[in-house]
Amino acid sequence: MLKAQSAKLDRKKLFGDPVLITTIVILVILLTLFILYPLSMLLIDSIWGDNGLTLSVFGRVLEMGTFRTAFTNTLRLGFIVGIGSTVLGLLFAYVDVYVDIKSRFVRRLFNVVSMLPVVSPPFVLSLSMILLFGRGGLITRSLPHTYDSDIYGLHGIAIVQILTFFPVCYMMLKGLLKNIDPSLEEASRDMGASRWKVFTTVTLPLMLPGLGNAFLVTFIESVADFANPMIIGGSYDTLATTIYLQVTGAYDKAGASAMAVVLLCLTLVLFLIQKYYLEKRTYATLTGKASRERMLIADKSVTRPLSILCGLFSAFVVLMYISIPFGALFKLWGRDYSLTLKHFQYMFKYSGLKAFRDSFVLSLIASPITALFSMIISYLVVKKKFHSKGFIEFVSMLAMAVPGTVLGVGYIRGFANGVFKTGFLQGLYGTGAILVIVFIVRSLPVGTRSGISALRQIDKSIEESAYDLGAGSGCLSLEAAALLPRGRVVALEREESRVSLIRENRRRIGIPHLDIVHGSAPDALDGLPDPDAVFIGGGLGGARNPNGRILPEAVAARLKPGGRMVAAAALLSTLNTLLDFARERGLRHSVMQIQAAESAPLAGSLTLKPLNPVFLIGIFPGDAPDRRLP
Repeated sequence: MLKAQSAKLDRKKLFGDPVLITTIVILVILLTLFILYPLSMLLIDSIWGDNGLTLSVFGRVLEMGTFRTAFTNTLRLGFIVGIGSTVLGLLFAYVDVYVDIKSRFVRRLFNVVSMLPVVSPPFVLSLSMILLFGRGGLITRSLPHTYDSDIYGLHGIAIVQILTFFPVCYMMLKGLLKNIDPSLEEASRDMGASRWKVFTTVTLPLMLPGLGNAFLVTFIESVADFANPMIIGGSYDTLATTIYLQVTGAYDKAGASAMAVVLLCLTLVLFLIQKYYLEKRTYATLTGKASRERMLIADKSVTRPLSILCGLFSAFVVLMYISIPFGALFKLWGRDYSLTLKHFQYMFKYSGLKAFRDSFVLSLIASPITALFSMIISYLVVKKKFHSKGFIEFVSMLAMAVPGTVLGVGYIRGFANGVFKTGFLQGLYGTGAILVIVFIVRSLPVGTRSGISALRQIDKSIEESAYDLGAGSGCLSLEAAALLPRGRVVALEREESRVSLIRENRRRIGIPHLDIVHGSAPDALDGLPDPDAVFIGGGLGGARNPNGRILPEAVAARLKPGGRMVAAAALLSTLNTLLDFARERGLRHSVMQIQAAESAPLAGSLTLKPLNPVFLIGIFPGDAPDRRLP
């Protein structure tokens, strides 16, 4: 009964907002059409043959030595990159949060290095690796015994991917370390524990879920990466490159679809573990957020080795990025290092300029659209409650677990002949529009995650509101306004003399943000924002609108999800009316009786004469927590 009533209230609020309904419907259609549909076509191609449903394609693919090798290589690479990126991200995050770096330049250098790979294309580091350590690389030809070095393969891909993806771990772990209360670590230090002991027994256990989360995210990114293995992989095949070659080289769309499904299942399982297990499995301290600022480590035995490690790595990253512009300015890399602009002239003269212009225009179109959709999805996920919210959040984040190769094959299969081979949207295939759509789909998880995080950090009190119906002198509403300085509190009173009294009390106490409304409930509620909490203090006498609804019913229909109302009842009839209302609708409720007495003379002394008891009834519609009145 309770769930049914809650669902009924949610549906009523949802259907009362046509703009919200339209937005949700459009989002569901777009996410289904451009994310789920291409992926479902891959699954159909892999299990549907000329004779109907079959698994023969999977059987054929699993027997291919190239596929088994690529699958093993992908797992090995994912583990190496996941561990390496997590360790490196932890190092930079720990130095940033815990270590006292005296030099402002060094600290800024560490911050820039830890964020630079995020804003650069992934394959840039692969090109740098070739320019420095390739057969004709600058370092290869400069150092002895390195002429025959070969960076093409597992070690080359691993280094490049670790450099590319460790910033993700850095950002995740930095926030985690900042939220650890320093008093816990300092208490261990005061008891004689070494810094290493404190790190292994206090800091590390609090970080374990975050470390696991960072590992899985980078594992997924590594498995899904296509550009780096394609450029620097050499003969080391991964699933992403194998799928691409299966389509473009072997012209085996069915086999490529089956491989794509296997890769998708791998990344999807990891994505589900990361999102629905590790993200919720967090260790928290009883003190909540950090009670004060952390005392940074100034001990040179700690700061020097950590600074040297980060410094060497930072110098290496800077060297790799510097090699790119010099590689474009040198006449012949590895042989003739005289400066020239002929490479730029060649680019502008032939197809390079067009490629640059097309990429810029497509990105310029996709960026604001992605930002808009991310903002809308984030707002709906955080601020609204509806049945398809989980679907929208999951599908919008699903693109993070879908390798670009898999998505590309799905779009080829799904839109080459139109949706379900009907010709509908066939015109998208082979155009810039479909590239814009792919850009949006691939970037949507980043924008959505950022938006959700930002909205969840906004102080909820800014959007909270409370009503005091039948405010009287305004003592309760003034107290609520003092406790909610950034929210909105409304004192509603029908007696004009009492309204004047509330205004005077507001002025004398100095709480100007209390809103005072002169009117009668429930009619006076029209035009006011939906409340989080309501106190009915004026009784229920005559509190029926023309439709015959009692006041609690009108209030329950307006409460926000998770809202609650409390009513005071001095009459048994009022108490029974409220209890009947809650029971008939299956709403959670609790009752408290307040009993007071006043003194009276008796036989030369004093006695206590009880006053009429007052009942406080708490009613919690919708998804409000099951709380009891204090």
